[in-house]
Amino acid sequence: NISTFFLPRVLRHFIPVLLGWLLAFEAAANLLFYLYDLPDHGDARNFLLRLRSPKRFRGRTVTVTPQTLEKQREESARIRAGGPGRFKIPIGHVAVTEQNGRYYRTIAAGSHLLDNFEHIHAVLDLRPQQRDKEDVRLQSKEGLEVTAEVSVTFRISSGGSPVTQNQPFPYDKDAVRKLAYSQVNLPGNQVGNWEGSALGSVIGILRKTVAAFSLDDLLQDAETELGAHLTIRSQVEREAREKLRQQGLELQRVRIGHFGFPDDVTRQHIAYWSAYWDGQAGMTRADGEAVALEEMEIARAEAELDMIKAIVAGVQQARQQGYGGTESVVVALRLIETLERLAMQSQSDVSVPTQMLKQLQGLHQQLLTAGDEQEANG
Repeated sequence: NISTFFLPRVLRHFIPVLLGWLLAFEAAANLLFYLYDLPDHGDARNFLLRLRSPKRFRGRTVTVTPQTLEKQREESARIRAGGPGRFKIPIGHVAVTEQNGRYYRTIAAGSHLLDNFEHIHAVLDLRPQQRDKEDVRLQSKEGLEVTAEVSVTFRISSGGSPVTQNQPFPYDKDAVRKLAYSQVNLPGNQVGNWEGSALGSVIGILRKTVAAFSLDDLLQDAETELGAHLTIRSQVEREAREKLRQQGLELQRVRIGHFGFPDDVTRQHIAYWSAYWDGQAGMTRADGEAVALEEMEIARAEAELDMIKAIVAGVQQARQQGYGGTESVVVALRLIETLERLAMQSQSDVSVPTQMLKQLQGLHQQLLTAGDEQEANG
């Protein structure tokens, strides 16, 4: 049989080619396995087949979210090494892809086909985000500790595009690209992204703002959220809005909870104000005593002046009436009358002994008698 004779000889020429192709395929798959650190050799073979026949080996559609991306990157060759392949971005999200280690394109929500070696670098959430932190440590102007709860609501910049039915979550492509590569190094070998950095920026501005206010101002408005609290929140919102705009974010709201104060700080504040008001009371008393002394000196000077005026007036009256020999009696009499009047006026402010008033009245009567006798003796 001719076919029986020639078939082995023909196959003998194809067997090396077939073995060579299989060896080359396995070598290429093995290279891809190590080059992209794929989960297993089966993924490497599948990836190679997709590269050779993209339309035939696209496989199922894979949905990617920010929460599942890293795990899918570890388990899926399509996510780690790239296309060809079909993937889906949920509504309210946007994806940034790379090719050959460089930025390739930004893709909106929907189903998309990855090009050869195109892989997803990041998936970002376009919906409003809220981040909170309790017991944020702050310091007043005096360096005393203050705590507060901070909450910030923000979203990726819309670029001024309006919300439409086809685009319920508009976005700025430049902002998305910037945020997709905005990882920051955190303590403990941790890596933070744009979501955490927004809260960190607001807290940094809050610390700087609170440091300009005294503890008394913060305590006064700790419960009402008025005065210093309102001023601080307005200033933090204004500065944070500009800083987040530079990062590609839109600030929607900042909330700062009531200021909290440790017990020892409250005790220090009470002790401080107790000492302050004690000092103020001492100063008030000292000022009052000084004013009283000054008023007493003025009253004494006025009394002396009244006394002198009364004596002079008495002498002038005696001379006008022709009582030249009784000038001494008139002077003494005017003096006693002035003293009596001053004593009576002083009783409302200073307690004057009754005996002193009786003595002044006795002297007054004796002088009147002596003056009458001198007039009688002519």
